[in-house]
Amino acid sequence: MASRKKRSTILGGVILFLFLSGIFFSQTQPFIKLSVKDYPTLSRVIIESSFPISFDIEKSSSLLMVNISTDVPFRIQRGAFESRIIKSFGWSKGKDFYILAIRTKVRNFSYDYFTLSDPPKL
Repeated sequence: MASRKKRSTILGGVILFLFLSGIFFSQTQPFIKLSVKDYPTLSRVIIESSFPISFDIEKSSSLLMVNISTDVPFRIQRGAFESRIIKSFGWSKGKDFYILAIRTKVRNFSYDYFTLSDPPKL
C-alpha cells in the first residue's frame, strides 16, 4: 500500500513538473507565427515574431523563400489555412538561420512586402 502511494506521489510530481515546465518554456521561447489572409485580388502571408528579425527574400518559380538570420531557437506556429494562391508552408533550421518556404499554386506571381515593428511583422 505504501509503495502504491509513493508511486502515485512520484507520478503526480512528474506530471506537475512537465506541466509547469511546458508553461514556462512556451512563454519564454521566441516564436515565429505564420498566417495567410486572402483578399479578392491577392493573398497576404503574415510572418509575426516575438522579437525583431533580420531577413532576406528570394523568389524562385512558384516558391518564395524568407531567410531569417538568427542564432536564437524559434518555435514555429502555423494554423490551418485555405488560400487561392498559397499552397503550403515549410521551414528548415540551420546553425544561425531559418528558411521559411512559401509555395504558391501559380508560377508567375509577384510579391511585395512591408514590415511593422510592434509587434514585429513581415
